[in-house]
Amino acid sequence: MKKLGVLAASIAAAVGINSAANAECGEVLIGQPNWLTAELVAAVDALVLEQGYGCSVSIAPTATTNTIAFIQGADGPAIIGEVWTNGLDVAALESAQANEELDLLQSPFSPVGEYWFVSEAFARDYPELDTVAEVIARPDLFPSATEEGKGAFFGCPVGVGWACEGNNLSLFHHYGLDEAGWVHENPASVEGQAALIVDSKVSDSYWFGYYWVPTAVSAQNGLVALDWGVDFAGSEFWDSCVNEGKWDAPGCERTPTAWVPSVVNSVISPETRELDAFGYISSRQIPSSVLAEVEGMMADQQMSGSDAAVVFMRDFQDVWTPWVDADAAEAILSSL
Repeated sequence: MKKLGVLAASIAAAVGINSAANAECGEVLIGQPNWLTAELVAAVDALVLEQGYGCSVSIAPTATTNTIAFIQGADGPAIIGEVWTNGLDVAALESAQANEELDLLQSPFSPVGEYWFVSEAFARDYPELDTVAEVIARPDLFPSATEEGKGAFFGCPVGVGWACEGNNLSLFHHYGLDEAGWVHENPASVEGQAALIVDSKVSDSYWFGYYWVPTAVSAQNGLVALDWGVDFAGSEFWDSCVNEGKWDAPGCERTPTAWVPSVVNSVISPETRELDAFGYISSRQIPSSVLAEVEGMMADQQMSGSDAAVVFMRDFQDVWTPWVDADAAEAILSSL
């Protein structure tokens, strides 16, 4: 890791030289959501834009719930590389697009999905319980540490700006878990959510909750996605009821539904299209197997996004070199 830190530092030092030679790129703002794959995508974008195209990059923290405001508030080119857009306010997103305040590009990776999972140990011991309804009927197998006699369902951490927080709470009620002996537990933090899953693997114990793919956490710890057992109830129901946190209001009576088809995009300001690097931004897509491998290193070795970006650019040249022109590729490789 010390060696990687030196590599990352040398790249940062070289940025001034490269930027001076390509000053026409100007300043670019990158939004970095607070999970590992988003941190990696932001760091890769920063490295490519700085080293390959001479941009002056600033990285600022962001989250799903403030995506639209972040891009609207940018004064010039701005990029958020990984946004789960199915979690955004639909009316606000459509309005921003209609007013040409932001654009959506393809996902930086695929495929993607959000599910309710059970731990590897549970799936092994109870293979016959493989739908959401069947697991809901057995709260006794997932005892809560906070309420005696209840089952523990782990949704998204509260207060970190993730749309899945509200969506999971809505589905918790639409599936009737509150009436079936369950507690909607708060994992407390992004790290806490992952730690609970890792612990279920290490201790060979039972865990039930929300997570998403592709992630190293789901792959390395053997999470098994449950079959929703029902069809998706439709975009109108999801947007008006699930997204809005309604489960007993007229028109939003409790209705079990599969998760809305997950959609991930890069979100940019319109000015971003004017960059010489736009061809890169609109075409980069990391294979899910590579993403999981690098994300796994980040988690296991406490690796920063900038260090992980160096590893990715160094070890997966066959993946990223087709995204950029020959001059940019040469500049990036020479910086490594």
